[in-house]
Amino acid sequence: MLREEVLRGKGNLIFKLSEQLLLELADSYGTPYFLMDEATIRRKAEELRDAYSIYIGKVSIAYSVKANFTPRVLKVYGEEGMLFDTATVEELYFVERAVGRASESVYTSVTQTYEEFRRALDHGVRLFVVGSMRGLWNLERAADRAGRKVDVLIRINPEVGYRPNSKRFYLNGKFGVPVRDPSGESGEKLVESASRSSSLRIRGFHFHVGTQVTEPEMFVNAIDRIEELVRSRSWLDVGIVDIGGGMPVSYDYGIPSARDISRSVVERLNELARRLGRAPDLIVESGRFLVAEAGVLASRVLNIKNYSGKLYAYLDTGYHNLLDAVLVRQVYPVRVVPAGGGSTNKRRVVLAGMLCDMDDVFPLGRMSIISGLDIGKLVVFGNVGAYSTVFNMPFHSQPKPPILFRNGDGNVEVARPRESLDALYREEGGY
Repeated sequence: MLREEVLRGKGNLIFKLSEQLLLELADSYGTPYFLMDEATIRRKAEELRDAYSIYIGKVSIAYSVKANFTPRVLKVYGEEGMLFDTATVEELYFVERAVGRASESVYTSVTQTYEEFRRALDHGVRLFVVGSMRGLWNLERAADRAGRKVDVLIRINPEVGYRPNSKRFYLNGKFGVPVRDPSGESGEKLVESASRSSSLRIRGFHFHVGTQVTEPEMFVNAIDRIEELVRSRSWLDVGIVDIGGGMPVSYDYGIPSARDISRSVVERLNELARRLGRAPDLIVESGRFLVAEAGVLASRVLNIKNYSGKLYAYLDTGYHNLLDAVLVRQVYPVRVVPAGGGSTNKRRVVLAGMLCDMDDVFPLGRMSIISGLDIGKLVVFGNVGAYSTVFNMPFHSQPKPPILFRNGDGNVEVARPRESLDALYREEGGY
């Protein structure tokens, strides 16, 4: 089976969009442009809900706003009845403006300061995740000021985590605390401190094992840690278990399906529920899995040169629009539009960005179909809906590209207009 047929069989947007549509949008809005697809967003949401439907308790999906905070995208997830995983007060602002209910957020701050907790409470947030003792004290102080009793999840560092494309595991990191640590902060100590507070109510636990997790054992091991903590505290009423995100997306290699990943995880959660004598509410956070496949970036070939046995194709985009291409050497599926008209050997092709930086080249993988490259054609990158628009940078004084949105009826709207050069100049302090 051809590589593009493999992706198409999975419903990948990059091969479902017609050449006519991609070319018409380029003519109407210029390049580069992002395009988000509502049908794909909703399909991925249903796929994730279905994967965890066999859990015996209540399941809620929380969209991780950090992946893509385009208001039009947030509105869709609001319509899908999702919670929102937020990490900053600014994200709460976007959720409130776009959806009207920032209160339905799981607030998982990294810095955990009193000021942000105070502002989050002002937004109506009811559920907070805390992974440090000082963070717990700051939340207690903010709750006292607000005159509210606040629900809190203790963030556990499972001490095992997944690194994509690697067999290595890490034992600790900057998120959360271990179950126990005689000389430092720990889940045990946070639980004891929170249980003595009149302003905080322990509702359960949160963990996050990494991104692009293809081994369900990572989630199972983290659940083991939580049970280890709970087992010696029969008085602790575990009402919520938040297993974070990490569901993988296929960029350049085969991956397990969401149901394949969730099967072992849900079996372990159901076992935990039976031992607790109740089924805690389950929260599954997801950003990349929900939104990555829903986005494409269309760029145009501006120049081509041949030397040293390679064909260099220069695009009107660069890593300022797809930063993960240089940060983690992310490989995106690629197609050329219109197809045909050439016999480019992809092993000799270098897709070069327009930035004055040697690192501004896009790695090509097995899913890339790039035959027929020529000046004026489009090079379209797939699976860019996550961690692309949120990283846009004005390198070389480049304004932000537009974000187009294809709604459920197939009509294309402007979700974010192309930034003007004058607007960028004024943003940078010009007048």
